[in-house]
This record gives sequence, structure tokens and C-alpha cells, in this order.
Amino acid sequence: MSDPTQPPPFNVGRTGPVRPFTEHRVIIEQVTLRDQFAMAALTGLLANPVCIGWSQCAKDAYEMADKMLAEREVK
Repeated sequence: MSDPTQPPPFNVGRTGPVRPFTEHRVIIEQVTLRDQFAMAALTGLLANPVCIGWSQCAKDAYEMADKMLAEREVK
């Protein structure tokens, strides 16, 4: 069962900004659409590694996310 004191994951069902949850000095950051795109890209990169090293994979994933966001703006 879900914990009602915790914010929903990945912005699901949110209609506006949410204050960070700070109990026990834990801060939960809001996941952006760019982060979600980067997570999806990273999954693909790690499934068929074409980048060298973790930091390069992370950079490539965010580069792909930026390109996905730019493509959304094209009509």
C-alpha cells in the first residue's frame, strides 16, 4: 500500500508545485520531463553500451533528452 505522506513518483497526478518533503532531513527533488527522458535514454544506452564510462553515458542520456525536448517543440 502506498504511503500518503510521500509525494507521488514522477509527477503523477500533480497539478502544481510540491514543497520538498524534509522529514529526517531528506529532500525529495521533483523529477522533470527532461529527467524522465534521460532515464529512458540511459536505459537504452546501458542495454547496448555505445558510450565509454558512466559519466559519458549520463552526458549522452541528457543530450538525448534535450534533443527529445527540442523535437517536441517542432510542429
